[in-house]
Amino acid sequence: MATGLPSMAYGDGISKRKQVKFGGYNHTLAAENGDLWDMENLTSDFYPLLSPRTRRWTCRTLTKPNGLYAHDGLYWADGTGFYADGELKGIVTDGHKKFTSLGAYIVILPDKKYYNRLTGDFGALESSWSGSAKIQDGTYAGEEAKANTIYAVGAGAKFNEGDAVTISGATTHPENNKTAIIREIDGDNLRFYENTFTISDGGDSETLQLSRTVPELDYICENENRLWGCKGDTIYASKLGDIFNWNVFDGVATDSFAVDVASTGDFTACCSYLGYPCFFKEEHIYKVYGDKPSNFQVMGSASLGVEKGSDESLAIAGETLFYLSRTGITAWSGGIPQSISAAFGTQRFRNGVAGSDGTKYFVSLQDTTGAHQLFVYDTRSNLWHREDNTQAVGWGWNEELYCLDARERQNRAAGRDAGGAGGMEGGVGGLLRVHHLFVLFHGDTGKEGHRETAAAAGAGRGFQRADRHAV
Repeated sequence: MATGLPSMAYGDGISKRKQVKFGGYNHTLAAENGDLWDMENLTSDFYPLLSPRTRRWTCRTLTKPNGLYAHDGLYWADGTGFYADGELKGIVTDGHKKFTSLGAYIVILPDKKYYNRLTGDFGALESSWSGSAKIQDGTYAGEEAKANTIYAVGAGAKFNEGDAVTISGATTHPENNKTAIIREIDGDNLRFYENTFTISDGGDSETLQLSRTVPELDYICENENRLWGCKGDTIYASKLGDIFNWNVFDGVATDSFAVDVASTGDFTACCSYLGYPCFFKEEHIYKVYGDKPSNFQVMGSASLGVEKGSDESLAIAGETLFYLSRTGITAWSGGIPQSISAAFGTQRFRNGVAGSDGTKYFVSLQDTTGAHQLFVYDTRSNLWHREDNTQAVGWGWNEELYCLDARERQNRAAGRDAGGAGGMEGGVGGLLRVHHLFVLFHGDTGKEGHRETAAAAGAGRGFQRADRHAV
């Protein structure tokens, strides 16, 4: 054939074409050449090249994974056990857990338990005491004080100075049934401000119940040295730097905080983003401004929020917050939420669980048939890729990205380094490490590679298929 002449078409009209640039997942009828209508185990790491994702590594296998959290270590719930880096630390109820942290404390909901990662203490956020007690005169700051003391044997060991305790059971003067703040503890004497109580001469002997309570919370996060949570239509904040107290209202900057909002529906999620506690309903987003209870302002907007059941789809990648809304995956930078779900076409998903390595957004989604799919959105190339059918229970970043996988009741994680305990991905799941970006494989190169296939069907004008060994 002479140089410069076009290539000849075959008799049936089929011609030859070279594809040198591949896009991402595009499950629409408008998929162009290089777009992939469907795929499995592909990655954007080497975009625009077509490439399989790198290996995952099994670190640990769980019996019944109920949640995963990472904060200077890995923490998870397996059945009724709470574990810190593989060591049993305490007993919890058998059910899905939500975690957050404040300082050295890991907080576990809905159990209202805590774990101190520095001291190893495991216990309950709430505390209570009941029994015979006497409300009487006492002292405060070394001076005599009127009607300020509850003498209750054993109560001093249940509470701390500064705790807000709810008092009930008083019958002589029912107005003593209130929430008050313990100012001093002297053995079995709980001391409050003077004249906190109303008493008869010589004091009131009562059978009392004293309790330090935490509100029932559906969702929880940490922001600016406070825990923030929500349930129904109410937003709560703990006392500054104190995970145990949510009912301290002293009129000072360290107080607890609570407020109701007047909008349709219940809260569906919360998180800390750009330095503000943010709360979501399906059709509203709220942001709390201010640095102390006296100037906290809750500002809301009628915007696409988090779909009910997808509170764990919140994750930050490329400084943008992503989550699953009723219209699909949404990107929010503090202004108007933007949908990034066009590539999914008519597919609809629910029950999103997501994590991030800083630049990629990993989200496990349940489709309308009940099956789960793991998608990855790369904020550098703005492309989606589908990996496999991982059903994530939780994610956490601890020098690498970990994912708790519910398939076969196993614990999996994804990360940059293949070293450490465990084995390569295969027929058995577990806590896996997935290599990202440039680190493809470290460790025993003599191990047999797991074959991963990437099937892609381009709608419209293209069809590509790739079969690769992840070695």
